[in-house]
Amino acid sequence: MKNVIRTQVHALTAEGNDTIKTVYTRTVDIDWSDLRITALGPNSPKVDGEVSYPVEFVFIKCSEGKDILSKYYNADLDSCLSHGIRVAPYHFFSSKSNAKDQAAHYIAHARINEGTMRPMLDVEPESKQLKEMGGIEGCIAGMTTFVDEVEKATGRKCVLYLNQNFVKRYYHLFTETLRQCDIWIAKYYEKHPYSPHCIWQFSCKGRVNGIYGDVDLDVFNGSREDFERWCDEE
Repeated sequence: MKNVIRTQVHALTAEGNDTIKTVYTRTVDIDWSDLRITALGPNSPKVDGEVSYPVEFVFIKCSEGKDILSKYYNADLDSCLSHGIRVAPYHFFSSKSNAKDQAAHYIAHARINEGTMRPMLDVEPESKQLKEMGGIEGCIAGMTTFVDEVEKATGRKCVLYLNQNFVKRYYHLFTETLRQCDIWIAKYYEKHPYSPHCIWQFSCKGRVNGIYGDVDLDVFNGSREDFERWCDEE
């Protein structure tokens, strides 16, 4: 989870169209020893007083599809563990490969049960991608296969990352396997999600000391005691 900084310039083509050219790209290390939330972002839940909160948990991307692996994953995971930060790896579900292959790829690299929280499946298909999966029925079948394969290999149930609209439209079609999974829900702006969830991603414009640029922010739906139990559940 390096910070990637791109410097860009805008220019007009001969036809008058706006183009963007990246001048250079560089990465900046995260200061894992000094992470602190300093801004929640516009339209986020309002709080009294100064925004200054420790980072209690981190979700990091491990893999995507059947062969894409984050080159920063192992270093990020080790950094979280060495700094006492709760951490969970997620897999980005792809429409380009079958679910069983994707699960095998994730299982091989995620290092589940090496001090991590539960495995996580990130599902956010657009209309075109849903068609590639065989519609919502194909998507749900693939999700179910992925969750089943991961649980068989690790002994732990997945957490599903979904947006509020996806849950509203399709939750009634979920298999029993998927209904047993907790939901990490994306719903930006200050109004609380109206569907069941364990984690609420409420902002994509937060600021965290030690990280350059905007950061997604999440909050656990429960007490600290609830959170500690949840982290260690299978």
